[in-house]
Amino acid sequence: MIISDEQLTQVIEYLRTSEQRCGDEGMSCDSSCANPDSALIEQLRGELMALPECRADRVQEVLATIREEYPIAADAVAHKMIARSISDAIR
Repeated sequence: MIISDEQLTQVIEYLRTSEQRCGDEGMSCDSSCANPDSALIEQLRGELMALPECRADRVQEVLATIREEYPIAADAVAHKMIARSISDAIR
């Protein structure tokens, strides 16, 4: 999951304001003070559910990188693996 700069800024701002509220009121920042409200939780839940399971753009980027770094064909690798398994079984 990738978090945008805007989302990060919102979280930092939320955390900063919750700390200020606790400090201004002279109370310790226990779980009741630091917990976000339900609207924020629902907003975050909605945004997380909207994210795709798989980012096709990243998959293509990684596949392209692998193809550049490993120019050996998959068939050749499979052939060597099978040959090695047979060789090991014969010993």
